[in-house]
Amino acid sequence: MDDQKLKNILEAILMSAGKPLTAEKLVKMFDDEPRPSISQVKKQLIILADDCQGRGIE
Repeated sequence: MDDQKLKNILEAILMSAGKPLTAEKLVKMFDDEPRPSISQVKKQLIILADDCQGRGIE
């Protein structure tokens, strides 16, 4: 899975979760093999956090 798609999926999961989720829990939400690694998820979460700066999201 490419980085942009992973970031988009993570954003959707986090917006709909209603509670904080760890990187480990996020990885477990992927059914398809191969699942993204924890390091891939953490990298995309950092990028997503940077992208959200200046948006109307808390």
